[in-house]
Amino acid sequence: MTSEDLVKISCDLYTLDEAVTAQAVLSKYVSDRLTKHKGSDKDRLKKTVTDLLKCILDANIDLPQFCCTNLARLPPVSADHVDVVALWQEISYLKTEVHEVAAL
Repeated sequence: MTSEDLVKISCDLYTLDEAVTAQAVLSKYVSDRLTKHKGSDKDRLKKTVTDLLKCILDANIDLPQFCCTNLARLPPVSADHVDVVALWQEISYLKTEVHEVAAL
């Protein structure tokens, strides 16, 4: 899934207050100060979610694991959100391996 899709899904799911709360929790685990954005609520939400996503995906940051307590609130993720390029590359790689094994 692309980061743009993750940001869009997160912006549709969470409110600005929830994103700011998550930012406050996350700031305890990162050494850099997280930016507090200005502008319209929609722009602030998108920028805050983008910053959160960058921190969450950073392998150098050791974060605790969180879980959702209300699964009904989570949006469905459809095939539109799948990174088809990654699947195509994997299938191409597997086809190449099958041809190499068949040649043996």
